[in-house]
Amino acid sequence: HLRRPRRRRRAHRDVLEAQPAPEHGHLDRRGQRQFASGTAHRDARRAALNPLNQLSERELEIAVLYSKGFGNLEIANELSIRQNTVSTYKKRIFEKLGIEKMIDLIELMKKYHDF
Repeated sequence: HLRRPRRRRRAHRDVLEAQPAPEHGHLDRRGQRQFASGTAHRDARRAALNPLNQLSERELEIAVLYSKGFGNLEIANELSIRQNTVSTYKKRIFEKLGIEKMIDLIELMKKYHDF
């Protein structure tokens, strides 16, 4: 009885500490947990349906403001955060969505988000 949970913990730890298979590329800790729990596939499917699903709530909030024409300073003032923080969010948003230009973000927002 007591051994089973210990084995599960050990197996879970082994999965988290193991190097990811080459075909899966490099996974960070969160990615390893998702892969181990099977949620990575579900998240990938959701992202394929709507790429904005990859964004956190805060990233989506900032993406909406960008698509409404707000600049970094205006977003920083609106959300009471620093401009550098806004720039960091912008970089993350663009990386997650695989885009390089603001017009690409605006097009995605028009297609996948009502604002």
